[in-house]
Amino acid sequence: MASDYDEVFAPLEEGFSELTEKCDKMMTDCFRRVFSSPDGRIVLEQILTDLCFYRECKTEKENVLNNYAKFMIFNRLRINNKRQITSMLMDLNSKEN
Repeated sequence: MASDYDEVFAPLEEGFSELTEKCDKMMTDCFRRVFSSPDGRIVLEQILTDLCFYRECKTEKENVLNNYAKFMIFNRLRINNKRQITSMLMDLNSKEN
């Protein structure tokens, strides 16, 4: 039985086809909808904690998990404005002091 979400998943192929690009955007939209809700933000924070995002990585396993956290942020959620991210980090730091 096919669902509305079946078209979100693209076949793994060499290169970046138009279908892959469309599916990738649809997946990003799904991730953003899920993690935009208050509960979704709590879950995202826990996922990032579990993936060693908020602490120094000391083992190869922790590095792999941390890299997946970055993949989620930069590729799945497409949060990639480095200047805005840097400004937000500095704003957070100034509010704590």
